[in-house]
Amino acid sequence: MTAKSKKKSKTPLVAIIGRPNVGKSTLFNRLIGQRKAIVHEISGITRDRIEGVVKWDGYEFTIADLAGWQDKLDSPFEIEVKEIIDETFERANLILFMVDGRSGIIPQDKILADKIRRYNKPVILVVNKIDSPEKENLEYECTSLGFEHMINISAAHSRRINDLLDEIISLLEFPEEKPQEEKDESISIAIVGRQNVGKSSLFNCLLGNRRSIVSPIPGTTRDSVDSFFEYKENRYSIVDTAGLRKQSKVKESIEYYSTVRAQGSLQRAEIALFLVDAGEGITDTDKKVGGMIQELQRAVIIVANKWDLTKDTQQHRNEFIKHAYKALHFFSFAPVVFTSAIKAWGIEELMTAVEKVHFNYNLRIQTSELNRIIHDAHEDHPPQSYKGRYGKFFYAHQVETAPPIFQFFVNDPKLFHRNYRRYLEKEIRNVFGFDGAPLAIYYKKRGKSKGSGRDA
Repeated sequence: MTAKSKKKSKTPLVAIIGRPNVGKSTLFNRLIGQRKAIVHEISGITRDRIEGVVKWDGYEFTIADLAGWQDKLDSPFEIEVKEIIDETFERANLILFMVDGRSGIIPQDKILADKIRRYNKPVILVVNKIDSPEKENLEYECTSLGFEHMINISAAHSRRINDLLDEIISLLEFPEEKPQEEKDESISIAIVGRQNVGKSSLFNCLLGNRRSIVSPIPGTTRDSVDSFFEYKENRYSIVDTAGLRKQSKVKESIEYYSTVRAQGSLQRAEIALFLVDAGEGITDTDKKVGGMIQELQRAVIIVANKWDLTKDTQQHRNEFIKHAYKALHFFSFAPVVFTSAIKAWGIEELMTAVEKVHFNYNLRIQTSELNRIIHDAHEDHPPQSYKGRYGKFFYAHQVETAPPIFQFFVNDPKLFHRNYRRYLEKEIRNVFGFDGAPLAIYYKKRGKSKGSGRDA
């Protein structure tokens, strides 16, 4: 029976398990298409269960990245970690048992294999870190573990990931029809920033109550808190996230969980209110937070909070904006708003910016208008030649909103170098605005299904 003819009452759950440092989080990030799990060379970074959604060939399933399994954990959270693993095994519809193809099968793998078999669930043995066919020399050794389904991959190099996805789909059961979900008309916002920049104060100011604890002690907020409020007839859902710190300083497990939850808040939001301390300026940690927002392609507003503690002049504002755009060059399209959350000052300007950025994030451009702008830009300033060849532009259309995604059909994507791609993006912004909204542009060779290059 094929997967298309099977019935299931809910979205299937696939769990990735293996001993520490075999590449589980790398595979998880590869499957969901973004860096949601933290990947680090130190083993045991993932302690909680992190989940994401994978869509492939018209199907959808949930993937769970579990902590590195060890028979005995050197951790104060040993009981909690093992409970999470056991509970996930009970719920899972399929288990991806990952081993390290470079180091080979060790006793720890054999112990875990025996544990997995007791759950009587479908299993795919995933032999990772096989980055070339010449290294596929562990088939007999891995077959000895006794699992019917096995595949060699390289999660880091995306080798045979599509084959793995096909195998997953073939072993899962899916509902024939998805249940109708009630549409949420609210505008979703995440308040993000490093510690002690005023996130909880802004959260409480917008909601008009003391829902979150406000304290000068860094790291007070441990969990993400979802709430709703209305402003000028618009409904908003807002999340107050834990403060984000440099990963090298995340020593306590509770701080690790806070960082993961902050990432989850951005996953659910359309717009990031990126708070920075107006007095301290943009720090290295701010840049890392901004990088997370950029990677998830969320709309963004730079909020210079605690502005009441500075000299409020137009010249000072202009200097801060210049400083912010220089330090956060990847957010040169983002509006900068000046606030004092503790004094409820600048809130009207902030909410006006939120409404405008939300509109831009969901803006769809008419195909005829888009092509006119790109054709004119191409004729006024054609790309430089490369080995005697010139880049030719044929056609463009917008394929998605939130974020706005465009596809350009050209004679050869390699002929459109990075600076020229930035020039075309700038022309789109000059005409259509898109303030606060990231733009994703893909270049595709006309007449073929492959050969596209993404605007980096």
